[in-house]
Amino acid sequence: MPGRRLIYSVAHATIYDMTLSAQTMTSAEASRLLGVSSRQIQRLADSGRITIVGHVGRIALLDTNSVLQLRQVGVARGRAWNEATVWSAIALLDGAVEVGIDDAATRWHLRNRLQNMSAEQLVRVAGHRATIVRYRASASQLRAIGAGVMLAGTSALDDDGELAQTFGLAQSTPDAVDGYVSAEDAAALEDRFFLIRDHAGNVKFRLTKSRRADAHIASVAAVAIDLAESLDTRQRSAGLRVLRRLLGRL
Repeated sequence: MPGRRLIYSVAHATIYDMTLSAQTMTSAEASRLLGVSSRQIQRLADSGRITIVGHVGRIALLDTNSVLQLRQVGVARGRAWNEATVWSAIALLDGAVEVGIDDAATRWHLRNRLQNMSAEQLVRVAGHRATIVRYRASASQLRAIGAGVMLAGTSALDDDGELAQTFGLAQSTPDAVDGYVSAEDAAALEDRFFLIRDHAGNVKFRLTKSRRADAHIASVAAVAIDLAESLDTRQRSAGLRVLRRLLGRL
């Protein structure tokens, strides 16, 4: 039968017969694809880097795209930095005066690590800069929702033509919202617009405690990392190209 998949559990001598779309996979499948343990898959899901879309019995179903993005970045290689460190690194790349690090030695050490790091390595360690939550909203609400976040990724490019030129990418008519926001502000937006959780939704909140939406658009370095995580080849290449340039300026 089309769309049907059989999963065999040797340990429990059990056969699970379930209907899965091509957009989902099991934790066991993700574990094999990423080359990490099932415990690591759970940690990635807890942090929001892998999206759980449902359960069949005790088996979690994962969003395939979120797993493929991690495979592209290379989650199995290297330990991710904590959120505060990533945002300090982004500030250094942007040439900001305030980077969130008061200790000169710690700041020097972070700069030194960046100077000896490739763009691909930076994207890999920057995965914990935010926790991703998705919602479904009507098209008429997108502009108002976007006004309440710090626009990220392609949403930032669509809003700022000069930024789009920096990455050599064309603007498009926004049909989604992608932005950094605090958990408190995200909750307020959820209540205000009656947002419904949906792993395939058109609203992506990147929840972060280290950066408040004090700017309408995320910085060049932040957007570069966002794009470098994309499954779209052109966006990923553009993000990596800009990151290489920023790293080379340190």
